[in-house]
Amino acid sequence: MFGSSTQMRSWTFKNEQELQRLRKTANEDYVSKQLSSGTYGDPQNLLSSEEELTLVREYVRRLREFCSQFRDPRDSRIRMPVYVTTVATHYLLRFFLYNSVMDHHPKHVMHTCIYLACKIEEFYVTITDYVHNVPGSAKDKERMASMILNSELQTTQELQFHLIVHQPYRPLEGLLIDLKARYEGLQDAEALRGAVELFLEKLHLTDAPLLYAPSQLALAAVTTAASKLGQNLDSYVTDILFRDCPERLAPLVDAVRKIKRLVKAVDSAVDKSCIDALEKRLSACLNPLNDPTTEQYWINQARIEQDDDDFPLVSSSASVDNEAIDILEDDVVAEDVGGTTDPALEELKDFAVVSTGTRKSSRRQKKHQSARKVRETAAQFGVESARSVLDGGVIDDNDCIIDE
Repeated sequence: MFGSSTQMRSWTFKNEQELQRLRKTANEDYVSKQLSSGTYGDPQNLLSSEEELTLVREYVRRLREFCSQFRDPRDSRIRMPVYVTTVATHYLLRFFLYNSVMDHHPKHVMHTCIYLACKIEEFYVTITDYVHNVPGSAKDKERMASMILNSELQTTQELQFHLIVHQPYRPLEGLLIDLKARYEGLQDAEALRGAVELFLEKLHLTDAPLLYAPSQLALAAVTTAASKLGQNLDSYVTDILFRDCPERLAPLVDAVRKIKRLVKAVDSAVDKSCIDALEKRLSACLNPLNDPTTEQYWINQARIEQDDDDFPLVSSSASVDNEAIDILEDDVVAEDVGGTTDPALEELKDFAVVSTGTRKSSRRQKKHQSARKVRETAAQFGVESARSVLDGGVIDDNDCIIDE
């Protein structure tokens, strides 16, 4: 139920002013951080929160366009369902409430959101099939695939692991069924579908999904579509839908009117010159650690993988923890008061030595693999300084990353 969902508790906001405040805070945090570091060139290239929102709106458009044009490379009849597109749109809008486009390029976040939405909504698509739809060379597609897979966890964290999205399509179907069953004033409820779909498409270019319940969005879509066909559903809403709870009618009517105003304000004409100018400034102030087109990004990813590889490994054949093994390895075996060694401790120490040796051997093998992966990644994505992957570390002749 939407009323008890994480979407209602964490991602449905009071008004547009609250959304504006959150976006402004994200923008100011990033700007202050970059101005204090002084490493990002001309401060005039930094974007305002309003300019960031313009880019987010543009990438919501691009997201929905990409999804509408998506085709399975093995069967062109398979297209991306509208509910996947809607979930991805929600993810993108949520992500940039708390993050700046200067920290994470919306193009990369967009594709990660779409691919994540495919998984959540059980629309199976492999990463290879997904990037097949991404324009560019084979190298560009491969880079995009790596970027998406590297960014999935971070994107999920930024969404607070709230991945279920309630959409207006189910309440929409309920309204159409109810109109057919209980309202004689409308002859053909199915005739509303075309106008309803157009309304919902425009609606997702606004902040309405972050402000109103799915049922309110659906009612706004149905009443607007009926008006376009010369029908009036006021009597249905007042005399049938809310006959038993008239006290809830006034807030609902107010919400529906506000939703319609938001949709009416959507500008279908895109100022391409304005978008191009913002994109140019964005490229000058984008965080290189989150930009897959930069060397710093791939070096940082290699460092993250190397750090993961350095976590201690435990043999699956026993449940002795690593701290205990290290103590037994480094310290002398405890002896009793009479100077004799406890046989049980001797046996445990023997296991510790074997387990520690296995641990070190496994760690060494993983470092070999990690170093090779760094070099392969560097060659694959055009990173030239592969030997400087880790600060304070070098790659020796045996392809093992060691500390200087």
